[in-house]
Parts: sequence; C-alpha cells; structure tokens
Amino acid sequence: MFGAVPWLALSLAEGLGSSIFWLWLRRLGGGNPVRLALFAPPIWIFYEYFRTLGDIAFPWSNIAHPTAVWLPFIQVASILGIYGCIAVILFANASIFLLLFLTYALLKKIWQKIPSSEKFLLVVYPILGTLIFVGNLAYGTYRQLPVESDYNVRIGVAQLKYQASLKPGDEQTELWMAEYGPLLERAKAEGVELLVLPESFLEIPDFKGSPLESIVQFWLYKSKMSVLYGASWLELTETEDVEVKEAYVSYHLMDAKKRRGRVDKARIVPFGEYVPLRPVLTRIFPYPWNVQDFQRGKARKPIWWNNHRLGVLICFETLFPQDARMWAIRDVELLVSGTNSSWFGKSPATEQMAKFEAFRAVETGLFFVRAGTGGVSSIIHPSGKFLAWIPQFVSDITSLKIPFLRSRTLYTRLGDWLPWFCIALFLPFYLEALRRKSG
Repeated sequence: MFGAVPWLALSLAEGLGSSIFWLWLRRLGGGNPVRLALFAPPIWIFYEYFRTLGDIAFPWSNIAHPTAVWLPFIQVASILGIYGCIAVILFANASIFLLLFLTYALLKKIWQKIPSSEKFLLVVYPILGTLIFVGNLAYGTYRQLPVESDYNVRIGVAQLKYQASLKPGDEQTELWMAEYGPLLERAKAEGVELLVLPESFLEIPDFKGSPLESIVQFWLYKSKMSVLYGASWLELTETEDVEVKEAYVSYHLMDAKKRRGRVDKARIVPFGEYVPLRPVLTRIFPYPWNVQDFQRGKARKPIWWNNHRLGVLICFETLFPQDARMWAIRDVELLVSGTNSSWFGKSPATEQMAKFEAFRAVETGLFFVRAGTGGVSSIIHPSGKFLAWIPQFVSDITSLKIPFLRSRTLYTRLGDWLPWFCIALFLPFYLEALRRKSG
C-alpha cells in the first residue's frame, strides 16, 4: 500500500524520535543512575503522547501494546489511558535498574561515596515501583467484573478470506459479492440485528444511488437487519460531465429502506490515502502516487441506530486513544472499527493492530466490534477480553448478544492529563540544564 519510500520515511521518523528521547535523557541525567531513573519515565510517557499528534502521527510501536492480552495489567487504562500502562512498565523497569545499580554499589564498595539523598532514592524508588506494579495488578483483577445491562443486541461481524487489492477488477468484485450474500443470509438466520462489515467491503465507490447502495438494499430486502459497512464516499459534480468533486473514506449504516447515516475518516493515512506536500514530492520522487487525495471527513457525528449511538473508528484511527475518547464523550454506546489491513499479508502486523484495540475498549469502558478485510475480526469486552475472534483469511461470520453501554471511565472524563503532567514535571529541570550549559 505504501511502498518503499514512505516506509523508509516512517522508519527514519521512528529513529529520530528515539534519538531525541535519549538526547534529552542524557542532558537531564548527566550519567547519574538515579537521575536517569527519575527522568526516563516522564520523558518517554510524553514522547508516546507526542507521537499521536499532527497530520503524520503514527503511534504504532507503543511500548504498552505487547501487554494487550494481559488483562489485569491493562485495566489502569480505564483511569489514565494507555499512558498509565506505559507508566507502570517504565517505573517497574527503572526500579529494576536501580536495584541492579544498588547491588553494584554494594559489591564495588562505593556505597559510602553516594550522596545521602541519592541513597534514599535508591532504596525508596524500587519499593514504590513494586507497590505501583502490584497495586496495578490488584486493581486490574478487581475491575474485571461482569458487565450487566437490561438492553442486549445481537451484533454480528463478517469477513472474507481474500486479500483485498487497492484496485480490484470486476471478476474479484463479483467473487466477493457471491460470498458476502450467503454470509448475510447466515446473519439473518442467527437473528443478527446489526451486522458490521469491513472497511473496503466490495471496493465499489459509494454515492447517492450508487450500485453499491442497490446491492446492500437487495441483500437486506424484507429484513429487519441493519448493515454497517465501509466504502469510499464520492461527492459528484452536478453537471452533464459527472466528475468526482471530493472523496472520503467512510462508513455507512443501511437497512432495507435507506441509508441511515455516514461517518467519514478524519485521520487520513499519509502516503496511503493522501500525499503530504504533493506538489513538491510528486516532482522530486518518480513514484506511482495516487491520482487523487482523500479528504478529511466532514460527517463526524455518532450514527443513530434504533435510538442508540454508534461511534466508528476507521482503520488506523484505532491507534489513537483520543479518537476513541472523542466518541465516548459524545455518549456513544458501542465502538465499531472497520479496517483493511489485509495488504499486510500473513505478517503479524494485522493481529498486532487488532490487539491494540483492547486498549480502546478498556479506556472507554465500551464494547468494541472490529471488522477486517481478510481478518482479523473480533468482538471485545470492556475489560479488553476478546469474546469472539475470526482469524485472517477465513470467510466466516460470528455474532454475540452484547449490551449497549455509556462510558463511565475516569479516562473518558479526564483525558490525557498524565503526559502533560509529565512534561510539566521535567521541563524546569531541562531548562535549568540548558541554563547551566550556556552559563
């Protein structure tokens, strides 16, 4: 999807960010182990947050992501977001580092040379780090309680076994249609009330009166089921020569009668869905850039379904905690994600991305439904537990009765205050270090 040039640019950006972190840490720590342990956690926490900001943000390699399947550990995200998980990891590692240094100081008999204030921190810091780690697990174990609700809805999610191309031919589209039809019939037979389909779906552009709209309505004929599916949305000119005026990556809610709502993608993938600095880059690099950029979404309100609100995160928007929180504070009762990560092939990247979304469920306290083109598709409990999972490249459908909820987590209410607290904590020390160097 991206190609070699964008991947190289993203890799360089990752390396640059890490380099800046180590430069800051070196400036603040000055080689002192205690100062390094004090400043490393707040600097890195803010760095992880900083990587979620801006047009080309790409926070894929968050250090907390590998803990997504450790349910007792990640429950702190309901209070502090994923940054709480990062904080626990960093404080635990800093505590181990200081314990090792303490052992080294005792063996090498340099304990007496260490200032009294640093001796105090060498002992107290690992104790606090241990208490934070154990307390986090205790809270996580306590929080994994059953979710009860008087209103339960049978939600289904479906996917196909094929790897989606960016420009499928007519034969491929017809093949997908032939396989989606029976899956929708299965959903009807299982009593599914709301079926979620992937981002790319049939790869047919959608607009008022489009062929795709007719296909969905044909499938839902005389059915009470609604379908939430992804397709590019085109706004066309109203002249004799019909042309594409604007294009959006969108999700649509349809039933047998009409289109009920639409949500547009706000975070457009750099180099995949739009080209930053297009006039410059297209002249410098002989690369097969997309002919037309997708636009940032205009339709960003919750989708109403049967008097209930749905929040939709499209593809890599699920990497951003603030995007899920944005829907939660708008009182959505279910989070839905659709993605086309099948172009990753059989690499671990697709499963990694699917597991990232456990954090979004914990942060918001909402059920999370994911539909992936070619997989992975899943239904996630507010505790981050995967209740249903369809592996990659399997044509299948799964459904569960789940409750619609309102978010009540502290993270939803307070937001990303922890990273800003961290930068406020270390910035005066950093400025002091700069002053001393200039002096």
